[in-house]
Amino acid sequence: MFWIHGGALALGSSFQYQYNGSALAAHDVVVVSMNYRLAQFGFLYGGDDRAPGNQGFYDQLLALKWVRENIYKFGGDRDQITIFGQSAVDANHITEATVVGTTVATLDTEYLP
Repeated sequence: MFWIHGGALALGSSFQYQYNGSALAAHDVVVVSMNYRLAQFGFLYGGDDRAPGNQGFYDQLLALKWVRENIYKFGGDRDQITIFGQSAVDANHITEATVVGTTVATLDTEYLP
């Protein structure tokens, strides 16, 4: 399971207490969370089409590709990765999932036990 934190692409972190994946990991799944560049560092567009201002999404895509290539080292299956997240982020990865061949399940909740 690949967790992406919410925060309107401007704030937040996978280290926030409510995003602790230990409860899920206790049920025989591998839980991976990641951080990405936020706000102007991740999404500022400067008018140059060669740099469209989506570094935050690029960070997420690179992390997902890394997980797909390395999840077997942690007992996971590269063909059974589920992307999930909170707030604005979860819906953004429907298209990314097709890039790396994963399954997407959106879950919008303020708290994951």
